[in-house]
Amino acid sequence: MTLLIFILLVPSIDSTISCFSCASADYQKLMESNRNLAGRVPIRIFDSACESNELRQINGDESSCQTDSTCITLYENYYVGGMQVEDRPFTVIRGCTDKILNYVDNINRPREIDFLHEGAICVHLALSTIFPQVTDDLTVRACSCIDDDCNRHLRPSHYSSSSSFSLSYSILSLISLIYL
Repeated sequence: MTLLIFILLVPSIDSTISCFSCASADYQKLMESNRNLAGRVPIRIFDSACESNELRQINGDESSCQTDSTCITLYENYYVGGMQVEDRPFTVIRGCTDKILNYVDNINRPREIDFLHEGAICVHLALSTIFPQVTDDLTVRACSCIDDDCNRHLRPSHYSSSSSFSLSYSILSLISLIYL
């Protein structure tokens, strides 16, 4: 009887994930001035400290995500005069994968988007895949993780093994398609 009660209660246990949500200060004007993005991308904190490896110095925004989501950090390379800035190599957007990637076209979306929703991985994506109104050919590095607050301290270098996993998985998928 105790086992039956436990089984009945398990589906009602809240399994949401909590993610850190912020963006580099550079994104604030863009998000506020673009009518397609204004108010629709759920980021309330714009601060250059969001680019920091440890985000303890800013009062961040904790965002509760859907049960089938992960936390995500988008890294966009930061250039001045065609040179990547050493002190500030990229700008950052952090939050829930289901909220940050809510503009992705479900019909034509790349499989990498599904990987980001499913587990801890880093992939390179065209920025226009995430935000269709972007017309440049810029790419971002998107890194997802699966624990509460895990995107508070991520840097792309933490995922070098996951990137090779992504490549290996893609190669295995391609091979399986050839032989099916």
